[in-house]
Amino acid sequence: MIEGHVSITRDCQEGPYGEYGSYPGEGSSAQPTFHVETITHRDDPIWPMSITGRPTDESHTLWAMGLAADALTYLREAELPISTAWIPEDSTVHWLLVVVPQNWREQLPGVTSEALAQRIGEVLFKTDAMVFIPKVYVVDDDFDPTNLREVVWVLSTRVHQGPHSGTSIIGMNIKNGCLYHQVTFPNT
Repeated sequence: MIEGHVSITRDCQEGPYGEYGSYPGEGSSAQPTFHVETITHRDDPIWPMSITGRPTDESHTLWAMGLAADALTYLREAELPISTAWIPEDSTVHWLLVVVPQNWREQLPGVTSEALAQRIGEVLFKTDAMVFIPKVYVVDDDFDPTNLREVVWVLSTRVHQGPHSGTSIIGMNIKNGCLYHQVTFPNT
Protein backbone atom coordinates (compact mmCIF):
# COMPACT_ATOMS: atom_id res chain seq x y z
CA MET A 1 0.00 0.00 0.00
CA ILE A 2 1.24 3.46 -0.81
CA GLU A 3 0.12 6.21 1.55
CA GLY A 4 0.63 9.94 1.21
CA HIS A 5 -1.08 13.12 0.21
CA VAL A 6 -1.83 15.11 -2.91
CA SER A 7 -0.36 18.57 -2.85
CA ILE A 8 -2.72 21.46 -3.51
CA THR A 9 0.19 23.84 -4.08
CA ARG A 10 2.79 21.87 -6.06
CA ASP A 11 2.25 20.76 -9.66
CA CYS A 12 4.52 18.91 -12.09
CA GLN A 13 4.33 18.55 -15.86
CA GLU A 14 2.80 15.22 -16.90
CA GLY A 15 2.30 13.55 -20.26
CA PRO A 16 1.68 13.17 -23.06
CA TYR A 17 0.57 9.56 -22.71
CA GLY A 18 -1.09 7.23 -25.16
CA GLU A 19 -4.83 7.19 -24.63
CA TYR A 20 -7.39 4.39 -24.64
CA GLY A 21 -7.72 2.73 -28.03
CA SER A 22 -4.14 3.72 -28.93
CA TYR A 23 -5.04 7.30 -29.79
CA PRO A 24 -2.02 9.55 -29.16
CA GLY A 25 -2.34 12.00 -26.32
CA GLU A 26 -1.72 15.65 -26.98
CA GLY A 27 0.77 17.76 -25.04
CA SER A 28 1.46 17.80 -21.37
CA SER A 29 -0.23 19.54 -18.50
CA ALA A 30 0.52 20.56 -14.95
CA GLN A 31 -0.91 18.03 -12.50
CA PRO A 32 -0.93 17.91 -8.69
CA THR A 33 1.93 15.91 -7.17
CA PHE A 34 1.53 12.98 -4.80
CA HIS A 35 3.92 12.95 -1.85
CA VAL A 36 4.65 9.39 -0.68
CA GLU A 37 4.83 9.11 3.10
CA THR A 38 4.62 5.35 3.73
CA ILE A 39 4.88 2.13 1.76
CA THR A 40 3.60 -1.01 3.50
CA HIS A 41 2.70 -4.53 2.47
CA ARG A 42 0.98 -7.57 3.89
CA ASP A 43 1.31 -11.30 3.41
CA ASP A 44 -1.46 -12.84 1.27
CA PRO A 45 -2.60 -9.49 -0.14
CA ILE A 46 -6.05 -8.78 -1.49
CA TRP A 47 -5.76 -7.55 -5.06
CA PRO A 48 -8.94 -5.52 -5.82
CA MET A 49 -8.28 -4.58 -9.43
CA SER A 50 -8.43 -5.96 -12.91
CA ILE A 51 -5.73 -5.95 -15.53
CA THR A 52 -7.06 -4.90 -18.90
CA GLY A 53 -6.16 -7.31 -21.63
CA ARG A 54 -7.82 -8.82 -24.64
CA PRO A 55 -11.59 -8.76 -24.44
CA THR A 56 -13.56 -9.50 -22.51
CA ASP A 57 -12.39 -8.67 -19.01
CA GLU A 58 -13.95 -6.88 -16.05
CA SER A 59 -13.03 -3.39 -17.19
CA HIS A 60 -14.69 -3.87 -20.58
CA THR A 61 -17.86 -5.23 -18.99
CA LEU A 62 -18.20 -2.57 -16.30
CA TRP A 63 -17.21 0.36 -18.50
CA ALA A 64 -19.43 -0.77 -21.37
CA MET A 65 -22.55 -1.02 -19.22
CA GLY A 66 -21.97 2.35 -17.58
CA LEU A 67 -21.24 4.22 -20.81
CA ALA A 68 -24.20 2.63 -22.61
CA ALA A 69 -26.50 3.66 -19.74
CA ASP A 70 -25.09 7.21 -19.89
CA ALA A 71 -25.59 7.35 -23.66
CA LEU A 72 -29.19 6.18 -23.33
CA THR A 73 -29.85 8.80 -20.64
CA TYR A 74 -28.35 11.64 -22.72
CA LEU A 75 -30.28 10.63 -25.85
CA ARG A 76 -33.59 10.30 -24.03
CA GLU A 77 -33.05 13.65 -22.27
CA ALA A 78 -32.65 15.11 -25.78
CA GLU A 79 -36.11 13.63 -26.52
CA LEU A 80 -34.84 11.35 -29.27
CA PRO A 81 -36.78 8.12 -29.96
CA ILE A 82 -34.23 5.60 -28.71
CA SER A 83 -35.16 2.02 -27.78
CA THR A 84 -31.84 1.26 -26.13
CA ALA A 85 -28.10 1.80 -26.29
CA TRP A 86 -25.59 -1.00 -25.95
CA ILE A 87 -21.83 -1.44 -26.12
CA PRO A 88 -20.73 -4.99 -26.95
CA GLU A 89 -17.99 -5.88 -24.47
CA ASP A 90 -16.10 -7.71 -27.21
CA SER A 91 -15.68 -4.40 -29.06
CA THR A 92 -13.37 -3.29 -26.22
CA VAL A 93 -15.73 -0.35 -25.76
CA HIS A 94 -15.11 0.94 -29.31
CA TRP A 95 -18.66 0.47 -30.65
CA LEU A 96 -21.88 1.97 -29.36
CA LEU A 97 -25.13 0.62 -30.80
CA VAL A 98 -27.93 3.17 -30.66
CA VAL A 99 -31.14 1.27 -31.34
CA VAL A 100 -34.11 3.20 -32.70
CA PRO A 101 -37.68 1.93 -33.14
CA GLN A 102 -38.59 1.07 -36.70
CA ASN A 103 -41.36 3.69 -36.56
CA TRP A 104 -39.01 6.55 -35.57
CA ARG A 105 -40.05 8.55 -38.64
CA GLU A 106 -43.62 8.67 -37.31
CA GLN A 107 -42.29 10.00 -34.00
CA LEU A 108 -40.10 12.62 -35.74
CA PRO A 109 -42.03 13.67 -38.86
CA GLY A 110 -39.98 15.56 -41.40
CA VAL A 111 -36.64 14.47 -39.90
CA THR A 112 -34.33 12.70 -42.32
CA SER A 113 -32.14 9.78 -41.33
CA GLU A 114 -29.11 12.01 -41.85
CA ALA A 115 -30.56 14.63 -39.50
CA LEU A 116 -31.32 11.97 -36.87
CA ALA A 117 -27.78 10.58 -37.09
CA GLN A 118 -26.35 14.10 -36.91
CA ARG A 119 -28.45 14.91 -33.83
CA ILE A 120 -27.43 11.67 -32.11
CA GLY A 121 -23.78 12.49 -32.81
CA GLU A 122 -24.17 16.02 -31.48
CA VAL A 123 -25.74 14.79 -28.25
CA LEU A 124 -23.22 12.00 -27.65
CA PHE A 125 -19.96 13.60 -28.69
CA LYS A 126 -20.41 16.69 -26.57
CA THR A 127 -20.26 14.48 -23.44
CA ASP A 128 -16.97 13.61 -21.77
CA ALA A 129 -17.72 9.91 -21.54
CA MET A 130 -18.33 9.36 -25.24
CA VAL A 131 -15.00 10.79 -26.39
CA PHE A 132 -13.45 7.32 -26.09
CA ILE A 133 -16.00 5.59 -28.34
CA PRO A 134 -14.93 6.11 -31.96
CA LYS A 135 -17.88 4.33 -33.66
CA VAL A 136 -21.59 4.74 -33.10
CA TYR A 137 -23.98 2.57 -35.09
CA VAL A 138 -27.59 3.72 -35.30
CA VAL A 139 -29.69 0.64 -36.05
CA ASP A 140 -33.31 -0.46 -36.19
CA ASP A 141 -34.71 -2.46 -33.29
CA ASP A 142 -35.31 -5.72 -35.18
CA PHE A 143 -32.44 -7.59 -33.50
CA ASP A 144 -30.99 -8.14 -30.01
CA PRO A 145 -28.04 -5.75 -29.52
CA THR A 146 -26.83 -7.77 -26.52
CA ASN A 147 -26.35 -10.86 -28.69
CA LEU A 148 -22.92 -10.56 -30.33
CA ARG A 149 -23.84 -13.06 -33.07
CA GLU A 150 -26.79 -10.86 -34.10
CA VAL A 151 -24.63 -7.70 -33.87
CA VAL A 152 -22.09 -9.23 -36.25
CA TRP A 153 -24.91 -10.17 -38.62
CA VAL A 154 -26.35 -6.63 -38.56
CA LEU A 155 -22.97 -4.95 -39.06
CA SER A 156 -21.92 -7.31 -41.84
CA THR A 157 -25.20 -7.21 -43.80
CA ARG A 158 -26.42 -3.64 -43.25
CA VAL A 159 -23.37 -1.41 -42.99
CA HIS A 160 -22.87 -0.37 -46.60
CA GLN A 161 -22.66 3.04 -48.17
CA GLY A 162 -25.59 4.01 -50.28
CA PRO A 163 -29.29 4.68 -50.16
CA HIS A 164 -30.29 1.12 -49.24
CA SER A 165 -28.26 0.82 -46.05
CA GLY A 166 -30.14 0.02 -42.85
CA THR A 167 -27.60 1.52 -40.48
CA SER A 168 -26.09 4.90 -39.78
CA ILE A 169 -22.47 5.05 -38.73
CA ILE A 170 -21.39 8.10 -36.83
CA GLY A 171 -17.69 8.40 -36.21
CA MET A 172 -15.68 11.03 -34.49
CA ASN A 173 -12.26 12.41 -35.17
CA ILE A 174 -10.84 12.39 -31.65
CA LYS A 175 -8.45 15.29 -32.31
CA ASN A 176 -10.94 17.88 -33.50
CA GLY A 177 -14.28 16.47 -32.40
CA CYS A 178 -16.05 16.54 -35.75
CA LEU A 179 -18.25 13.88 -37.32
CA TYR A 180 -16.45 12.12 -40.13
CA HIS A 181 -18.71 9.52 -41.67
CA GLN A 182 -22.37 8.77 -42.08
CA VAL A 183 -24.34 6.08 -43.89
CA THR A 184 -28.05 6.74 -44.33
CA PHE A 185 -31.12 4.71 -43.42
CA PRO A 186 -33.39 3.61 -46.24
CA ASN A 187 -36.15 6.11 -46.97
CA THR A 188 -38.78 3.40 -47.27
